[in-house]
Amino acid sequence: MQSVMENYPAPENVPDAEQIWRYMSFAGFVAMLNHSSLILPSLRKQEDKWEGVVPRCVLDWVESKTTVQWRNSGFSSYGDYFRTIEIPRHYASCWHRNQFESSAMWQRYGNEAIAVVTSVGCLRSFLEECSVCYGKTVLDRMVPINVGSVEYIDHNHWQPPSTYHLQPFQAFFYKRLSFAYEREYRAVIDASDDFPDPRKYSASAIRARASDRNRLFNLFKGVYVSPYAKAWFADLVKETLDNYGCQHAERLVIQTDPTSDLYM
Repeated sequence: MQSVMENYPAPENVPDAEQIWRYMSFAGFVAMLNHSSLILPSLRKQEDKWEGVVPRCVLDWVESKTTVQWRNSGFSSYGDYFRTIEIPRHYASCWHRNQFESSAMWQRYGNEAIAVVTSVGCLRSFLEECSVCYGKTVLDRMVPINVGSVEYIDHNHWQPPSTYHLQPFQAFFYKRLSFAYEREYRAVIDASDDFPDPRKYSASAIRARASDRNRLFNLFKGVYVSPYAKAWFADLVKETLDNYGCQHAERLVIQTDPTSDLYM
């Protein structure tokens, strides 16, 4: 059992029934099925190079202190320490909050893309029951997992709320305003105990593994195929689910017509 906690700086309480989407490539979908896991890449692998960058006001506050640990670790600034040590040892599963498909998200992932649909409550339940592993190593301890919605801010002018406390994971729930279209809900795992110094060793991704593949299938409330994909691709997704033992592939896989709501 894992410890799943609502992230501290969450600007809102997201209800368990809210629908969330995990957009991904076909290769990412196959990896999920093959490992019976959600794959959580290191946050240093994210597209946004500002991922995890600490807001300016927090940097100024930290760097005004003279007794913090990073000063004795050979780093020129707290920002340098955070980019080198904290970002590589935090891992995230990123979801899109929406009741409907997002054209912007489909365009980002391409025509041969997939979106797994579930709810916030189902994701939390899955994470509570999973085991956390990387490579062939399965962690035999409880791993804290922080979940919540991302807040989009201007890093240069943002001021922290009165409830803000300086915890490394909090930086990973703030992103630049230009990414607001993502409407992101994410789960973040802190692997500091396993990778105390990622300059020497760290994993590029870790896995939240289900006890069996059927538990992973239960997480799926739908498997959407890009509306711009060819018919053969939707058939391939169904066949792949069948090959991995899913009993409801025909019902789960959905492909909508992007012109269905237009007057002809």
